[in-house]
Amino acid sequence: MDEFAHRVLRDACEACEACEACEAVSSVSSEESEEPEEFARASAVYDTYFDPADGSSNLDVCAPVGTIFAAYDSRSRRGRTGRHQMLAGT
Repeated sequence: MDEFAHRVLRDACEACEACEACEAVSSVSSEESEEPEEFARASAVYDTYFDPADGSSNLDVCAPVGTIFAAYDSRSRRGRTGRHQMLAGT
């Protein structure tokens, strides 16, 4: 389930070339991938980070599962602090 959720989120950030929001994503990083996956987009301004299926180890007891994500300004790669975080959610 973790790998499937990762692929769905990654594909959503890459596939839609007509969407302005997708065009703004420069890379995706996930706990399911060892290295960040970068997209070659000149206008991209967001590096995204996510846990695609947080809590998936609790599925056998019907506990909640969700996605945690954050986006940082890709133009400020030095010293990733909360100041560079553009958005986050669950």
